[in-house]
Amino acid sequence: MASVNELSGCSPKRLWDEYEHTLHHAKDGTITAHHSILLRCIEVTILGRSFTCILDQGAEIIVMRKDIWQSLGIPLQSDHVMTMESVNKSKDTTLGVIENLGFDFSGGEIQLQVQVIEKAPFEILLGRLFYAHTSCVTRDTINGDQNIMLFDPNMGKEITITTRNWLKVLGPGF
Repeated sequence: MASVNELSGCSPKRLWDEYEHTLHHAKDGTITAHHSILLRCIEVTILGRSFTCILDQGAEIIVMRKDIWQSLGIPLQSDHVMTMESVNKSKDTTLGVIENLGFDFSGGEIQLQVQVIEKAPFEILLGRLFYAHTSCVTRDTINGDQNIMLFDPNMGKEITITTRNWLKVLGPGF
């Protein structure tokens, strides 16, 4: 039988000291989950420009805001639109898809299919399609920190990225 100490590779006291101030406690002192936790994001380079990508495993696709697409000056295939449904049942139709767009996460380009939407409170949203294509593995800690490991299916390389808290910067129309 292995102890938690053996499994983690470090002392429980060190772990406690590192995270204790970030924990949520019930009245009886037990550690409980927070009411909410910030979404995480990463930076990406597309055509030499840097953008913030929000990570959302609950979304089925990859989405880019229209003004970001326009600033890149690349073609959009408007014959491949989708209807997106939000958690509150509202629906939005995408404007089309950018096929095989190169995303560089500091380890070489990964080609992704990106739907463009008129307005959104983010620049780019990386949904389940991103997680599946990159065989993404997430490692979350009790204080909300997160690292992700991506696998480039063409080059066979693994890339580890430290995520950061996503702070909403409203785009045009919000």
